[in-house]
Amino acid sequence: MKGILFKPDMIKAIVEGRKTVTRRVVKFHKPVNTTSSLSITGKIFSMGDSNEEERLLSEGIIKPGLSLSRYQVGEVVYIKEALFRHPYLDEAGYVLDETPVFINQTIGDCLKWRWQKDILNGMFMPQEAARYFIRIKDVRAERLQEITEADAVKEGIDGDFQEYPRLAFSELWDSINKPPYDWQSNCWVWVYSFKLTEAKL
Repeated sequence: MKGILFKPDMIKAIVEGRKTVTRRVVKFHKPVNTTSSLSITGKIFSMGDSNEEERLLSEGIIKPGLSLSRYQVGEVVYIKEALFRHPYLDEAGYVLDETPVFINQTIGDCLKWRWQKDILNGMFMPQEAARYFIRIKDVRAERLQEITEADAVKEGIDGDFQEYPRLAFSELWDSINKPPYDWQSNCWVWVYSFKLTEAKL
């Protein structure tokens, strides 16, 4: 099963039902002598010339084909989050709320700490430690700045900023993504709609 990384406040927004959409950068850098799948007017085709590919993408003639997407419709994905070592029990806990990481809830087994540092970056969290799962409901590709006010709200924007959700989202985006993938770049992004699920499939 694949994992997906979110900032702690976005994990909270997912659990609270405020975040049901996420955007991820589409990256086209492929090794030489490989082809990538792209879509033009709804049809899928392959290209091998990366320079021509970049030109067609930048001019909006083509858009990324869904076969390039990391996550597919119907797929269940586990949410990655940071872990910490309990100072006395040598067991893992979630940084977000300091609760223990149970690997067998019925008998209360906790995940034993096996990493050198006392904090494990969420990027490296193993699937066995996952407690939240999402099911991908829809995938599409669009330019970053095509996001609507309504979709910005679905990105989990805090209530204090809901008067200007699109502006708030652009600031959130730039706090995570640096050039060449910042807001100003208007890069291609995957738009994933999802729902929280309890199923560990």
